[in-house]
Amino acid sequence: SEDVTVTCYLQPLVPTKTANASYIRTVDWDLTKTVDDDSHSGYPGDTFSSTWTITATKSEVWSDYLVTGTISIYNPAAIAQDFNIVDLLSDGTIATVDCDGVYTVPAGQTKTCTYTAIPLGMDANLNTVTVIATGNPPQSATASLVWNETLVGYDSGTLSDARFVYSQVIS
Repeated sequence: SEDVTVTCYLQPLVPTKTANASYIRTVDWDLTKTVDDDSHSGYPGDTFSSTWTITATKSEVWSDYLVTGTISIYNPAAIAQDFNIVDLLSDGTIATVDCDGVYTVPAGQTKTCTYTAIPLGMDANLNTVTVIATGNPPQSATASLVWNETLVGYDSGTLSDARFVYSQVIS
């Protein structure tokens, strides 16, 4: 009798992914109005001049960075395959992946998972998922991140004072 070693390889899982990156930019304006000279004395009918200065100071805060999307895992093999999954942004942020508690993809079918990553800023420009299945090399898919802004407030506006017939667009 002879010993025979048989090695079977499964077709590897095929991951694909989407990525939606967003953040909020909040704009506030602080207006300060001062006058020089701020008091005058004289007689009725006298005219006086004062110089009014209006200072508009713009401040911006970036917050609520978020990356979300889907991960689809296709199984081209003739049998179901179990898998593990790791999803990372290029800045090292780890995404939380939700596969509804099922980490098996049936033969010839696709399993879709969702994910959420909360980075500290917009340093990441790529999002890579790696799918690991027993008996196969890890398979990866990468999506580029394009950061989408939600603006709270205004970047420009009209500064006006009807008393002095003044109107100017500031930004």
